[in-house]
Amino acid sequence: SEEPRQMFGLLLFSLFSLVSTTVDPDNQMYCQAPLPQWPPLPANARLLQVHLLHRHGDRVPDSSISYLNNYEWKCDNLTDLQTTLDRQYSNNFHVTHQADAPLKGNCIPGQLSPHGFMQAYNLGTAMGSQYVGSFLSRQFNPAEIEVTSAASHRCVQTAEGVLNGMWGTQEAIFNIRQYAKQWDPTIPFKECKGTAAEKIRQQIFASPVMAQWKAARAPLVKQLQTQLNNSNIQDSDLGLIWDFLASVRCHNFSLPAGLQVSLVDAIGVNTHEFWRLINGVKAYRPYEAAPMFSQILPLVAPLLSSTTSMPMRKYYQWGVHDTTVSPILAALGVCPKVPWMGYTTNLIFEVIEMQGKMGMERYVRTLFNGKVLDIPACGTPNSFSGCPAATFLSILKTNTPADWEAVCYNR
Repeated sequence: SEEPRQMFGLLLFSLFSLVSTTVDPDNQMYCQAPLPQWPPLPANARLLQVHLLHRHGDRVPDSSISYLNNYEWKCDNLTDLQTTLDRQYSNNFHVTHQADAPLKGNCIPGQLSPHGFMQAYNLGTAMGSQYVGSFLSRQFNPAEIEVTSAASHRCVQTAEGVLNGMWGTQEAIFNIRQYAKQWDPTIPFKECKGTAAEKIRQQIFASPVMAQWKAARAPLVKQLQTQLNNSNIQDSDLGLIWDFLASVRCHNFSLPAGLQVSLVDAIGVNTHEFWRLINGVKAYRPYEAAPMFSQILPLVAPLLSSTTSMPMRKYYQWGVHDTTVSPILAALGVCPKVPWMGYTTNLIFEVIEMQGKMGMERYVRTLFNGKVLDIPACGTPNSFSGCPAATFLSILKTNTPADWEAVCYNR
């Protein structure tokens, strides 16, 4: 019955003071990624396995900035929600998080906001409408699913919200496996820090295109110093400042007096351009994608290399970061020009089996933020944008090079 799900949705609505995301169009994608949409598959197609990689929902800033710390961040409603879920559904909400710079209000820096949990729940509702009761059992069945999250508490809580959206108010404990902070493949740029990887990065940083990127930051710093009346702002502060101001805008607060929206947008574009440049380097791209692909590859390889094996589990969910999804899209050859990986960004891989001219054939369909992706290496798109199994497997293997652990970890 849909009634429990609807009742729980009303409960969530009553707990949340929903945050308006009426910001400028350039920033809208960051505040809320589109929900997935699924064009129909061919009538004779059968789903075998689904992987969902999702970014966490809306959060408060990762840290305070002394000259911008005039905002009060409130997470009261999330506390109420935690109490409700802890009593009935979850054993994952009490995730500790150490913060160096406290924010005003009662939120932990970097914490998932009440609105962020609602975004996760809405994503789960969409996933549930597509898969629960048809592909997945209507009654929550732990044998069918496996959920893994980054070590960050906001990623764990988002994964929890997605699951609650999928299965509503059923009496179930969602056991979410968390990566240890000592090794977290969802943060590839920080994780891949071996001698060989660092050498490649230094070559990238010394390249003319990166020099142009750095040069574009100087006038941004000067304008920011002027508009905020603070001559101490440096180049290295831009990323942190943009992150803070993005949260300000997503929470519908006013920008600091004198600060122009166009400057904030320009800083955001420059910040995200860094990741596009990094992921665009063919010599380095596989080592950015490899940590996460190394987790997915063993789960899909048996299905993509055979027409007889059945999956161990039907549904895998991964709670990740924006810097996890960006290199994966780059590896697939579909990375946007400026990768605005908004809150609850969603990347879905569907393993599909269907009758073909030569017998049973398998494909992988890829969906990203409400769109079906046509992967260039997969050739001319078919009617449902399915990538032939052997081709998709080759893409995964190519971007999980045999030496990736040696390059990233000096192993």
